[in-house]
Amino acid sequence: MNLSFFTDNKSGSGKIRGEQIANYLGVKLNPTEGYENDICIYVKSQPPENFSNVYLDIVDGKERIGWIKRHPEVGIISISKLSQEYLADILNRKDIYLIPQHHCNFERKQRKPREVRVVGYIGGKRQLNYDYEELKSDFAKIGLGFKWKTSFRDRHDVVSFLNSIDINIAYRYKKRGKYLRSALKLINAGSFGIPSVAYPELGYESEFKGCYIKAETKEDLVYNCKLLAENNDLYNKVAKDALEKSKLYHIDNIAPLYQTLKEL
Repeated sequence: MNLSFFTDNKSGSGKIRGEQIANYLGVKLNPTEGYENDICIYVKSQPPENFSNVYLDIVDGKERIGWIKRHPEVGIISISKLSQEYLADILNRKDIYLIPQHHCNFERKQRKPREVRVVGYIGGKRQLNYDYEELKSDFAKIGLGFKWKTSFRDRHDVVSFLNSIDINIAYRYKKRGKYLRSALKLINAGSFGIPSVAYPELGYESEFKGCYIKAETKEDLVYNCKLLAENNDLYNKVAKDALEKSKLYHIDNIAPLYQTLKEL
């Protein structure tokens, strides 16, 4: 069975997933010819109107829902159990494929033992519900530095950033499209043995429950980071649980799932 992956430059998350999986499997990426008999996977990008053997790997692309409803013959891939159940419900379909998102840590690097000093956040400004400078000041008051990365070129940038922090945070409770989101932010950090403090999104609770520390408010966020920095036993336990859970999402385990897709 031959696979071809298609991405566009409009979607960072779709481009990352599509390129990394295609390169791992050694299959075609954005071919312009010779793919007519392949199973074609459009990652967070809209397939052409005249298609056959096409899957839409929706990732978190809620803007594709309308198109999918108008094209019930297209195959659908979801990134989480939560997403799979949501799509099955709103589309009234039982044939949604589940292929989780893989983490960035292909080399299985681990955080080296050191003092807990730096809290980190990776993502766009609109995804964090608190002001950066305000948070930086709050963390400074408890003796912790705060780093924020809003852009990256490839997974190596993410790996480098995560290697430089000791605690990962995620807080976007006002973000829409929550049913299509996964726990990738926590999984990426967990793959390095880095614990996370985060608002309990549905995706986090569905995939990563018990492997991170919940924070309902900004005060919770800061206080729980302080607890992790001061309590070595707590830090090690959360880090170990996150690491073990994240092993399931290594690309070695995820990429082969695309090879189980069937011709439509």
